[in-house]
Amino acid sequence: MIRKMRLILVMIAERSKEDGLLKTLRRALYSREQAIPVYCDLSTAKLDKYKLEALGCEIRQVNDGKRNGRSRYSLKSRELKVRPNLKKGCRSFVLVKDERIIGDIWYIPPATSNLRPHKDLDLLGIDLGPTDVYAFDLYVSKHERGKDLATAFMGSVLRELRGMGYTRAYGYYLSSNIPALWIHRLIGYKEMPGIGLKRFAFFRRSVPKTGK
Repeated sequence: MIRKMRLILVMIAERSKEDGLLKTLRRALYSREQAIPVYCDLSTAKLDKYKLEALGCEIRQVNDGKRNGRSRYSLKSRELKVRPNLKKGCRSFVLVKDERIIGDIWYIPPATSNLRPHKDLDLLGIDLGPTDVYAFDLYVSKHERGKDLATAFMGSVLRELRGMGYTRAYGYYLSSNIPALWIHRLIGYKEMPGIGLKRFAFFRRSVPKTGK
């Protein structure tokens, strides 16, 4: 519990630097948004075109809690998520540039999917098959965004997952997040019916669809 509260406080402090304290607290305490679940058929997606080397970056897999050499995460909150996520059975890829971790993304392998280690699966109504994977929490440092780096990062990760034997990747984005919308569409994700998400006091739950 103490570790989780520390993570929440660190995330609030980091977000406040970008959006201001009042806006950050208001959003954390209460918000209502539309989540768009998506999936990508890895067997047909054109993923070989994504070349991180041309952008001076590489990806590395994190699956045992060991540090990536002398690399450090660009945000403290991203580093604080590593140990608890790994304990839940999640795995991660990090985006490295000049031995700095400038981005990361998490995924859930099917071997642990029956344990539902991440609440998103229940919120979104996603059931992972034996060769499915759920990728979530994509982050790229705001100082490194642009030049389609986030798209190349996700596309490269999906190519690695395909090489590991996965055939379908699930995820979601918020309808208000236009950059995320285009990243998923450019890669080839297909959209599923939207789901309302309601946040209250740092906890989220799905809500009945009321729109359209």
